[in-house]
Amino acid sequence: MLAATSMDRNQSAAPFHVALQILSGERNLPEKLSAYMKTVLLQAIGIVRDPSTINATTLPEAIQLALDLQESTELLNAVELDAKGDNLSPGTAKNILAAERRFAPTR
Repeated sequence: MLAATSMDRNQSAAPFHVALQILSGERNLPEKLSAYMKTVLLQAIGIVRDPSTINATTLPEAIQLALDLQESTELLNAVELDAKGDNLSPGTAKNILAAERRFAPTR
């Protein structure tokens, strides 16, 4: 079911990845983008734990991230590290981007 909802990976940069890039450069995120990023992370982790949590309000980026998390333990560990805190650290944003780069060739 999750694979059927997969987004086109060739789309322009999604807000979640834009936020990761900004944060990894140790710059401050606008409040709305920070909240969006947190929502994507929490929804994705929730989907990995229980796919039945997907509903009409689930963000497409969260579903895509959940698919990626299911395929890469390294990526899952990078995301879960800070997802419980109030804000994602620049170091964790860098770790997520690095894990995605290593994971990308296997897609």
